[in-house]
Amino acid sequence: MDRVMTMLTAFSLLIIGLVLYSVRRQHIRVEYSVSWLGAAIVLLIVSMRQDFVAWLARAMGIGYPPVAS
Repeated sequence: MDRVMTMLTAFSLLIIGLVLYSVRRQHIRVEYSVSWLGAAIVLLIVSMRQDFVAWLARAMGIGYPPVAS
């Protein structure tokens, strides 16, 4: 599980970097970058806070927390 969370953290940081780079180079519009950055930040929070995944699974009624993410 830790390996998957580490990969998710790296992936979300990569997405954040790519979005900021694309906005800087004007490859994507700022309006679209907000949603991409929001999704990457949510992914970063989920990958760094395993207790959040467990809470989310309990809130959705899922017995096995990794299925919720």
